[in-house]
Amino acid sequence: MDYIKIYVGANLICIFLLGIILYNDLTKFTRQDKQNLFDQTIVMQILYMAADSAWALIDGKVIKKTGFSMGLINCIVYLLILGASYAWYVYSEARQRDVFKPEKIRSLFFEILIVLSALTMLFGFLLGHGYWIDEDGAAQHLPFYLAVMMVPLLFIVTASVKAFIRAGKTENSFEKREFVQAGMYPLVFVIAGILQLTMYRVPVLCFGCVIGILIVYINNLYGMISADPLTQLNNRAQLQRYLSGAVRNLEEDTRLYIIMLDIDRFKTINDTYGHVEGDRALMVVALELKAVCRTEKNRAFISRYGGDEFVMVTRAREEEEVLNLVRRINLNLEDRVLRDKLQYPIHISAGYAYFLGEGDTPTACLRRADEEMYKEKKRNHIKR
Repeated sequence: MDYIKIYVGANLICIFLLGIILYNDLTKFTRQDKQNLFDQTIVMQILYMAADSAWALIDGKVIKKTGFSMGLINCIVYLLILGASYAWYVYSEARQRDVFKPEKIRSLFFEILIVLSALTMLFGFLLGHGYWIDEDGAAQHLPFYLAVMMVPLLFIVTASVKAFIRAGKTENSFEKREFVQAGMYPLVFVIAGILQLTMYRVPVLCFGCVIGILIVYINNLYGMISADPLTQLNNRAQLQRYLSGAVRNLEEDTRLYIIMLDIDRFKTINDTYGHVEGDRALMVVALELKAVCRTEKNRAFISRYGGDEFVMVTRAREEEEVLNLVRRINLNLEDRVLRDKLQYPIHISAGYAYFLGEGDTPTACLRRADEEMYKEKKRNHIKR
């Protein structure tokens, strides 16, 4: 009876903690599809913990323990673990791929696998092959249960492996760090899940879930502080922090360039097509800046400076590298406009300056880049 109090109490504490995170997430943050996916993951884990508490009450005979009741509650717990695992996979993919529409990252193969594994579990229970612990403490149909448990494990491991593969492919150090972190999070769930299977009467998985969610939540909080809410690029404050560190670590064979970018005729887009389309144009530019910087080997840093202005910070040996970078951005934007069938062109004007070294400041370098950008607009007879 003592273990039941500990087990149920642990689950209730974890439900309470996840409930606080969920409430804060729903009421305090700007809502986005990716954040909704994170909240769905929390809800599924709360439901799992509630069902897991019911399992403990049945296993401890507070609720009548029979083969049917144990098989049924194990079936329910499994279905919730299955749902929570897939919800985590979808959220992880949305975050790693920077996709804002969940339907673009849903996996038909995994969804078919969910249906098949759920039906297998249900039919196994109905045919009397449900997993449970009998009166003598012996596990009934354990191999069958372990086999179907491999499916939710597959979702979590796949999310982790994809993150590490992407970390190995990207040359951008900041993106690499994000992918490595994303790959580490699921390991908490995997370790806790394995421990839970080996010590089934010890509430391990609930704490593993909370730790994993808390790590992601804290990282999201940091993102809210350091990222622009619309584009999810670094904000102006983060730019200042980055520049402060970058100028202290200058390399002898490269220059630190600051590139100021501005969307041409952005006011016309807003006035003609509305602010929703204006926001869409900003998002398109942000996505293409990220896409171009994934190919950069010199750790390009991107931020939204304000309005329709963006800043890139990169290291280059020659000025031509910076010019090629700007050309690639505009070529990508042209392709995106055609691909998405936008009603308006999107083009950026850019000005750049490099840090002169001792006696120079990031603020002065930014000012020079800004001046060069407006000279470029004037040369091309472009108005705001």
